[in-house]
Amino acid sequence: GCGKTHAWWSASNERGTSPIILDPRRTGKRVPGADRDQFWFGRAPRHLREISHRRKRNMNDLLDLMQSRRSIRKFTDEPVTDGQVETMLQAAMAAPSAQDLRPWHFVVIRQRQVLDEMAEVQKYAYMLERAPLAIVVCGDTEVSKKYWVEDGCAATQNLLLAATALGLGGVWISLYPKKKHQEAVREVLEIPEHVGVLCMLALGTP
Repeated sequence: GCGKTHAWWSASNERGTSPIILDPRRTGKRVPGADRDQFWFGRAPRHLREISHRRKRNMNDLLDLMQSRRSIRKFTDEPVTDGQVETMLQAAMAAPSAQDLRPWHFVVIRQRQVLDEMAEVQKYAYMLERAPLAIVVCGDTEVSKKYWVEDGCAATQNLLLAATALGLGGVWISLYPKKKHQEAVREVLEIPEHVGVLCMLALGTP
């Protein structure tokens, strides 16, 4: 079966020295990253300008990454490392989740025989015959009966973006809502009945 993995990650909130709190009713500008009642007047302090510039660069990098992502169906023989897999799963589990239930499960497949079996599940899974790695995205319906599909889709998007950032490529292979495809994967991987099967991703170096 598939084991449940949870991860909680928190990014440090770099705000620097708090600015002087001034009367918000006066004409002022809100400090980036500061509390709602903190304002500054005139030119922002240097450390706040640097934070703002870094955030702008990070935003542009993220937008470039999102726009550069493509569905990749051909891969080299270069293996995907354990570190890369962990990074992709961390990104997937950072996705938003309804009611913060995080019902997702991920099954990582490297074995050539199993990948070949998965390639026969449906006609659009043929690229698994050459992919060095596949990840099946699932959701525990006992944890989130209503929203496991939406949560799984958000996690899948994050995972594919992380793959692009790592120099890898991938493609989303749909399984849900077709019962035939879902049950075929469930049988091969021995996935419990209460765990819904959403999709699988073929991943590797383009």
